[in-house]
Amino acid sequence: MKLIKDAIHDSIEVSALELQIIDSPLVQRLRFVKQLSTAYLVYPSANHSRFEHSLGAMHLTGVLCNLLGVEQSKKEELRLAALLHDVGHAAFSHVSEPLLHRLTGHNHEERGIKLVRESGLGELVERNGHSLSGLQPLLEGNGEGAIVTSELGTDRMDYLLRDSHFTGVAYSIIDADRLLRTLEYKDGELFVQERGVLAAESLLVSRYFMFNAVYHHPTVRIAGEMAVKALENGIEDGKTSVGEVERGGDFELLYKLSQSGSALASGVLERKLYKSCVEVEMERALRATGAKNGEGLRKILQEEFEAKKMDGILFCIPEKPKGERKAKVLHKDGSFSLLADASPVVKSLEERKPGQTLIVAAPAKEREMVKAAAEGIIGA
Repeated sequence: MKLIKDAIHDSIEVSALELQIIDSPLVQRLRFVKQLSTAYLVYPSANHSRFEHSLGAMHLTGVLCNLLGVEQSKKEELRLAALLHDVGHAAFSHVSEPLLHRLTGHNHEERGIKLVRESGLGELVERNGHSLSGLQPLLEGNGEGAIVTSELGTDRMDYLLRDSHFTGVAYSIIDADRLLRTLEYKDGELFVQERGVLAAESLLVSRYFMFNAVYHHPTVRIAGEMAVKALENGIEDGKTSVGEVERGGDFELLYKLSQSGSALASGVLERKLYKSCVEVEMERALRATGAKNGEGLRKILQEEFEAKKMDGILFCIPEKPKGERKAKVLHKDGSFSLLADASPVVKSLEERKPGQTLIVAAPAKEREMVKAAAEGIIGA
């Protein structure tokens, strides 16, 4: 066993096989993909990467497997799934995901499985007594993969602990030790015992605050949209490619595009960011424009602004929330219920999810002009 020192979990033990995978180019690339994309432009310490998060998720998965009594072979597979769960993330992680999905038809989970297969890591895994066919459903969150990917799983637990630490956001207080000790896996689902409800609440309350304070911060969203628009323009102009975005790092691509004349890429590198002109709830924007969805709204707004001879306007349109498995409580009598039904706190959070807000942004000198034009389309 080798020990790796970590800012969140102290010492992380890794096996010989895990070390070989960690040292592979596929996993090492994650050092150059920031966990929070452009959030460092608002929170200067948020420079942690997908690499260290993957190590943390692997560590917590091993801890939870030990507490659940998972057999050694399955525990090894689950640790590998946690270690590899983010290798399909392209530059700028979730921020670039809609663009790449539009261009390739694949999400980062599908890309990850493909990259593992192509990299030769699949053969390495199989030579060590495991199979890629057994690993794939775990990477997709099926079966025991719920231990990693579910609402109370180790992936979410690590990124919330890590993101709150490196952003310095003090709202995030998670009783991770108590939560780990009160989780149970049964019939393909991860449950929290009644005695762990308070710890589960701490995780979900933390997530709510992190969305409001960090993930949905207007400046973070604008900087992310600028980076993605620079990537999109670069692909269209032949200055980069889909493959480079899938396999590259954040700074590497920004620098390349900046050097090739991208004002958007230079703006992110130099923190000369667009300014918010209008922020409005998505439902209201959809009603005002008659658009059926986010892409339809983007198209309408783009056409309207181009007709007004106003180019270079950014529209930060949130993704439609994905349906996810809801956390459940396992009661002492063997029955279970949704955590939201057992916890007024969680029920309140579900009713107060971070709003789906459209942001119209433009260069600072054009802010008032763009604000007036946007309000003419959407309403004041």
